[in-house]
Amino acid sequence: CMGFIHEKKVYLSQYLGDLSHADTEQHFLDTRRALKRLLQFRPKVLLADLHPGYVSTRLARNWGEENNIEVACIQHHRAHFAAILGEHRLFDSEDPILGFIWDGTGFGEDGNIWGGEGFLYHKSGMKRIGHVAYFPSIAGDKMAREPRLAALALLPNEPLCLDKFSPIEQQIYLKLIERSTLKTSSMGRVFDAVASLLEICEVQRYEGEAALKLEAMARSFLKRTGSFPRPYPFTLLHAHLAIQQILTGIVQDIRAGEDKELIAAKFHMTLVLYIREVADRLGVRKIACSGGVFQNSILVDGLHHVLGQAYQLYFHSALSPNDENIAFGQLMYYAQQNSIQLSIA
Repeated sequence: CMGFIHEKKVYLSQYLGDLSHADTEQHFLDTRRALKRLLQFRPKVLLADLHPGYVSTRLARNWGEENNIEVACIQHHRAHFAAILGEHRLFDSEDPILGFIWDGTGFGEDGNIWGGEGFLYHKSGMKRIGHVAYFPSIAGDKMAREPRLAALALLPNEPLCLDKFSPIEQQIYLKLIERSTLKTSSMGRVFDAVASLLEICEVQRYEGEAALKLEAMARSFLKRTGSFPRPYPFTLLHAHLAIQQILTGIVQDIRAGEDKELIAAKFHMTLVLYIREVADRLGVRKIACSGGVFQNSILVDGLHHVLGQAYQLYFHSALSPNDENIAFGQLMYYAQQNSIQLSIA
């Protein structure tokens, strides 16, 4: 998606797709030319993702260099949070707002791969207050395609994970995990790991396959029983979620022969109660959620079920929670940081 602020109004293009494909990149450039011609303007500032390797960031830098235009880079998850704040007109809220931004990948300000983030917005300030506890990020994009790698990175000494690999693969990947200096807090990879432990997806045939199958398994349990199960025990340290503790509980249930649908539902409920625990510790009653993980209906239903009476919950409705909202979020973040008043229909 591409967005513009023109005469205090926000304009968004249609969703354009994955810019790593040449035809999509060309479609992006054609759309940019069409909107520029339609609106008759010359940009003063170009907004891009913080990730230096993204195609969109490269295109923004090229355009900026060719036309002597400033380029401002905005962290991916801050853009997600700004998108949900902007959609619900929450920037002027007098009450603090907790943001949970969960997805697969976003380049973090500390050089790691973010994806399971908690933010607090209050009095025009946006602070990262917690995240899924870091674990090794290995094998680049292959880790996103193979849920078994996420499981191994989280539980490298667990036979249930090791047995998914040949002896040579074990040797290679364990060495990568041991030497990895790149860490991730990706909730998307956590979903992948749980799907792998439950043996419902080891290698993904399409993006999000593991998470979709895990959600379907949890949904089957809820339909069959009509109730949400008890969660796994979890520990918070400064709002960081000790995810390995939850996965250890899942492994124990697997070894005990527990119903896999129950395990999937317990995992979802644990994440719901993690959100409530953070909110209670901080004394915040407004919670906004964005990122691709929140396309998961079990999470959304669970949050309404557990938190709906005592908390104000905000989810996307005009925009998708996935990366379709990033352009809008970048515009909202920049406008808020620079005190630009906008007219949003």
